[in-house]
Amino acid sequence: MEVLKKIKSGIKVRHAFLIAAAAAVVLFTVQLFKLLSTAPDYWLNGLFGVVFAVIAIAIISASALAQDINVKIQSKKSLLVAIAFAAVGLALIADAVVYFYGYSLLGELYKTAELAKNSSVTTFTSVKEYLTVTNNVTLSDDFIQRIYMLGGVKSLWYAIVELLAAASFLLGAYDLYTGKGWLKKHPIAALVPTIWVCLRMVLFFMYYTTIARLSESLLDILFISALMIFLFGLARLISGHESSKKVIVSTVSGGLLAALITVLASFTRYILIILGKRDTFPIHALPSVLDLVISVAIVIYLLAVILPQCKAEALSEAESTVDEEAEEAAEAVAE
Repeated sequence: MEVLKKIKSGIKVRHAFLIAAAAAVVLFTVQLFKLLSTAPDYWLNGLFGVVFAVIAIAIISASALAQDINVKIQSKKSLLVAIAFAAVGLALIADAVVYFYGYSLLGELYKTAELAKNSSVTTFTSVKEYLTVTNNVTLSDDFIQRIYMLGGVKSLWYAIVELLAAASFLLGAYDLYTGKGWLKKHPIAALVPTIWVCLRMVLFFMYYTTIARLSESLLDILFISALMIFLFGLARLISGHESSKKVIVSTVSGGLLAALITVLASFTRYILIILGKRDTFPIHALPSVLDLVISVAIVIYLLAVILPQCKAEALSEAESTVDEEAEEAAEAVAE
């Protein structure tokens, strides 16, 4: 028991970051084996799932058991984090423009299909033919896949919510640059990115799972889930609504897992390109530029805001412990 107590007392937030870094190497190895192996898919997917589950538990446990968690995390002025949040806001705007464009191209087609109650005209092949032949528009399969999945009025609503999420990130960047705390005065605005990612999850299960097996969608599901956890924790922290240990743990663990998954998926993309197997992996399961920008911003926020304040808390506690020990020693001498 004493050994366990000593181990627990030595766990710090930075250990969760170290585990995530080591996990990236392990997952890269497993993913490479999975791509090159001729073993059955169910076995390979099971192996990946077990390894990822162990890593996720390790990251969450390290975050939860960390003794230097600072429950008074503050969103202090930071130019670097402000730039990262602004980049996310701009990436969200660009992504929303894509869906507005998709709606302008496919809105009439989906409206016609709904009125005629004929879903055959909205298959991926039919949509691609409609764009290339009827409208004389030449787009990559990746691009067509994205706008195809949210065809019709749903892409319009998704784009609107995405713009609101972009506005929230840009306001967060403004707060971090000026220190005026606009989101603290309007905490509801800080929740908009969480609403956006919840909508993304709902639409994912409505559409993506109709064209792909669950195993092919695993990275997407894990990424969106981790991102949802991180954004909810971030909303509480940046709005000043709540800063408890549970919130810090969920923000750190969710953010690290989301970033880890995105890096892994990016690795998958480049390996497939090198091996000439790009078409063997579902388009939707590969990271978009938006996901990469979000993951970079997550890492910057965790390293520039969370980790330094936890280190400061640890130093403060260490100094307090030294002072208490000195006082006890002085009292003992006096007696």
